[in-house]
Amino acid sequence: MHLTSYYLMFGRDLKLPIKKITLSEKTILDRVIELIHKVPIFRESAKVTINRAQQKIRANYQIQQTKKFTIEDQVLYVDSSNYHEKLESK
Repeated sequence: MHLTSYYLMFGRDLKLPIKKITLSEKTILDRVIELIHKVPIFRESAKVTINRAQQKIRANYQIQQTKKFTIEDQVLYVDSSNYHEKLESK
């Protein structure tokens, strides 16, 4: 179907999405300079987001406190027989 037949059949003009794209007057260099000026804002936003995510992880997964032993503390020692059996030659 040609464009002219489309107009005759439906009585409307074709609007292609390509026509909607308009190029701004900015050059690539202008856009790069604009982005460079926005880098500190992006960095600060990323820091805030990372800190918020880390706090959420810390709240959900509490670190278990390990017991620190000192010299002369009495502790229970388990001598697992399975461990020694693995080391024995057959």
